[in-house]
Amino acid sequence: MLKLKIQSVCSLIIHHRVFLLLKNNFFLVAFGVVLGSLSIINLWYIIPLVGYLLILCRKNRMIGCITFIITAGWMLLYGGLLRLPILGGDIYSGIIIESEEKSTYQKLLIECGYKKLLIYSTAEEHFRVGDEIEVYGEFEESGPPHIPGGFNYTQYLKYQHIIGIIKTDNITKIRRPLSIWLMKDGLETYLSTCFSEEACSYLTGLLFGDRSGFSEEFEISLSMNGLVHLFAVSGLHVGLIIGLIHTLFTKFHWRNENRFLVIFLFCYCVVTAFSPSILRATAMFYFALANRKWKLGLSSMDIISILFIVFVYCNPYYIHHAGFCLSFLVATMIIILSPLLKKASSVAKIMVISLGSQILTLPLIITMNHEMNVICFLGNVVFIVLVSSIVMPASLITLVFCPIQSLFVAMMKAFEWMSSLMSFVFIPYQAPTFPPIAVIFYYILVYCGVYHYKNRKKRSVYLLLLAIFLLVGTLSGHFEKEGRVVFIDCYEGEAILISSPHKKTNILIDTGIGKNHEVTNFLLSEGINNLDILFITHDHDDHFGEFDYMRRHIRIQKLITSSYSSLFPNAIHVRAGDQIQCREYTFDVLSPNKNALDLNDESLVLYTIIHNKAFLFMGDASIAIEEALPSLPVDILKVGHHGSNTATSSSFLVRIKPTYAIIQTGQTSKYQFPTAEVLKRLNKENIITYSTSIYYTITYWYQGVKDGFRFQNYPLF
Repeated sequence: MLKLKIQSVCSLIIHHRVFLLLKNNFFLVAFGVVLGSLSIINLWYIIPLVGYLLILCRKNRMIGCITFIITAGWMLLYGGLLRLPILGGDIYSGIIIESEEKSTYQKLLIECGYKKLLIYSTAEEHFRVGDEIEVYGEFEESGPPHIPGGFNYTQYLKYQHIIGIIKTDNITKIRRPLSIWLMKDGLETYLSTCFSEEACSYLTGLLFGDRSGFSEEFEISLSMNGLVHLFAVSGLHVGLIIGLIHTLFTKFHWRNENRFLVIFLFCYCVVTAFSPSILRATAMFYFALANRKWKLGLSSMDIISILFIVFVYCNPYYIHHAGFCLSFLVATMIIILSPLLKKASSVAKIMVISLGSQILTLPLIITMNHEMNVICFLGNVVFIVLVSSIVMPASLITLVFCPIQSLFVAMMKAFEWMSSLMSFVFIPYQAPTFPPIAVIFYYILVYCGVYHYKNRKKRSVYLLLLAIFLLVGTLSGHFEKEGRVVFIDCYEGEAILISSPHKKTNILIDTGIGKNHEVTNFLLSEGINNLDILFITHDHDDHFGEFDYMRRHIRIQKLITSSYSSLFPNAIHVRAGDQIQCREYTFDVLSPNKNALDLNDESLVLYTIIHNKAFLFMGDASIAIEEALPSLPVDILKVGHHGSNTATSSSFLVRIKPTYAIIQTGQTSKYQFPTAEVLKRLNKENIITYSTSIYYTITYWYQGVKDGFRFQNYPLF
């Protein structure tokens, strides 16, 4: 009976005039929604959206009107969600859908209806996925990014439907109800009890996208080779799994392959916490089955277009999810290229698809990472074949037959060695984030190049224009007319960028502790891939912690540190009385002049003039060093030792008489910097004081005769 009803409904749909009109044209509607979503992110995209709708209405009024209604409806839905109030109260309950053990706490994600809540539990009792718990506590504020262009954690939480963060030890387990999440907990328990830690890290990385167990070296090599997608659950995984299951069913003449796949893929969605890319690939498989069964006559492009519209209506925040965007972009590109690659060999198909994916996703990758390995598509040919034919089957077999895990680990060690070896062949394309108008122009060039692919003359012209565009992209940071001194608000420690107009000279003082590679990412986002000088003031890791990572991604022409440093034997070592000249900048080294019991007192103390302003950079030098410094005029003082009361004495401030004082405290609160005592001393001398604990990243800028300060936390200043 139900089957007959479904058949009758499908018959009505496929014969309806609107369906017949949209058939093979659903991508036009989906593209309108794409432009609408981009307009939400940046108002510049409203121009192409309006132009697109007008052109569409001129060609076919019905399709144009449908596109306008669906796009406008989605934009209204998105705007409405933004204005939904945050849940109030201090008691929350829900089912744990993700659990991660840390050394001193447990990180839990609970589902409260349509929303989620992130819990940092310090309770002695440990909780499992599938537990229903009651949490007592108040939301903690995450705030905007502390560094320009940095990771916006507040937005990330919102786009993941996470309504807030609670840190508490007041958690009560209510019960363990029957739910789909028990399946995920059962798998995690099986992996942790039956496999070694090393085997478990490889299996969870390959099959479920959890790379937390990978070494930093392996992570870096995967990123440099463009192989991260092999360890981030995606449509590729679904395709490989479907292929393996199909091979097994065919070889052993088993029946009901599709029914098994429907159940298996749903289970895979559950254990990967409904990752958008897995959900997209699974939904496409389900839709393709329904399309054949009910004879809807939809093309692959129709299916992916309909699914895109359905997904963003179900969760408008998906447009901010990198995995979702990349998944749909690459899947669309494969659908477009498939007819052209029917006669190509498997290797040629992988190479063309890999190169096409690289070209299509370049603006998104640059926005996220600010660099891309130009030849990573070649490595993808080798590693995709390797993963699809050997690694993935081996991981599935190992998952079932755990006694062979030692062989699997050995194979993955060889894979890791190959990835590390290949990372030495790294040709980066680096550029700051593309502005919206540049993204539009880029995709117009790509579209025209593909559209005129068979016309050799036109194809060459568009390829040349695309090459010029990418070259200009790498140099766009040099169009900046301002000079700047940027006091970067690192997670812990200090980093100060001195950049001249047009970025002709770039100098960095310290690197911060290196959490999330925040300083390197900031430099690359600014179009800085070359440092004329990197000063390391002294041998504390909150001042040099990011050095090893930074030198892999940014060319450092000169590394300068204290003569008494023992960590950088190949650096240029300087001491009090030395002078460093770098184009328009001259740095006088005022300290140190001897070994000290305290490493802080071996800090480089640097004095320079920038735009007629005298800067004094104190590193972590203490009061004892301050007393030995000469009495020089200072306009802007970088306060010593993060505002600790071991530095910045009253007598020192009276002697140098600075107009401004900058305190770099770091984002952690464990040291409680700056101290009230130091602030009192600065206030007593009427010194205008800016602390990164309040203002986040602080920028002194100058252009022509004008200059001033800008603050990350107060952008209107």
